[in-house]
Amino acid sequence: MDEHRKTFPQRVRSFVTRTLYLSPAERAAETEPEERRLRPYARRTLAAAEVLLLVGALGVVLYWAIWPYKAPEWTGFGGHVKAEDWEREKKLWDWFELLIVPVALAVGAFLLNRSERKAERRIAEERRQADQRIADDRIKAERGIAEDRQQEERLQAYFDRMTELLLEKGLRDSQDDDEVRSIIRTRTLTVLRTLDATRQGLVVRFLHEAGLIYRGSSIVSLQEADLRGADLSEANLREANLSRANLGEAVLSRADLGEADLSRAILGKADLSRAVLIGADLREAILSETDLIGAHLGVVDLRGANLSRANLSGADLSRADLGYTNLTEAIVTEEQLAHAKSLEGATMPDGSVHD
Repeated sequence: MDEHRKTFPQRVRSFVTRTLYLSPAERAAETEPEERRLRPYARRTLAAAEVLLLVGALGVVLYWAIWPYKAPEWTGFGGHVKAEDWEREKKLWDWFELLIVPVALAVGAFLLNRSERKAERRIAEERRQADQRIADDRIKAERGIAEDRQQEERLQAYFDRMTELLLEKGLRDSQDDDEVRSIIRTRTLTVLRTLDATRQGLVVRFLHEAGLIYRGSSIVSLQEADLRGADLSEANLREANLSRANLGEAVLSRADLGEADLSRAILGKADLSRAVLIGADLREAILSETDLIGAHLGVVDLRGANLSRANLSGADLSRADLGYTNLTEAIVTEEQLAHAKSLEGATMPDGSVHD
């Protein structure tokens, strides 16, 4: 039973028992939990008393300041008699007046010092961040230079090997089932995946100029080649075989792709503005969101192609076969479509199906 819950006779008997029958160590062990229980209460009581005393003192001073005539004479809040030859005793208010300026200066110095430290920390942090950005930019530039050098080395090694095969190994005379063609195709697809857009364009131009990717007689097949984003602007790729190649987002503006094989090629979001595609095979090609502004699409076979949301503004569709094409939300006029060879089964820009 807790000590504070016992009756008076019980507390007396407990006191006598502890005094007469328990050793000092046992009495200390018995009273220790009670002391631990009371210790936090004592600390809280002391803290509350200190707060009350401080609040009370401030209240008394404020009371004397508002009603000085009620303050004791020794405080100095009330008036005093002036005497030319008598220096009055220092009062509490006099001490307050003496302390105001030093305290104000101390507080001002503290605030100024804290503001300066804060400004210094901010400047140091800004300098650190600036140094970090400079270091990061330097590392990025160094990595870019190293990567550019590696790409240039890979490209040059590829050109050297291809030149050797063309001039010394008779690559053009090889047959479809010759192992050399399989090796060259694998090497070409691998190097294309590791090059940037400009160098990818250089590889394709090289293969075309070397007569290795002509439609109907391809020596190097570019089917499923990763040419996304490749820069082929103004390239001469006439009669090139790019069937099933991935040319998504590639730049082919003003390129000559006349009579090229682009069947089932991926050309989504590619730039084919003002490109020449006369007579090209674009059957089942993906041309969604492709820029075909001003493109020459005369006599193009677009059967089954996806032209949804493509921009065909100003494009020439004379005698183009648009049978079963998807023109959903494509930018094209009825006048342009009127020049097409066929629109049979095509999904029109408004979603309707042409008879």
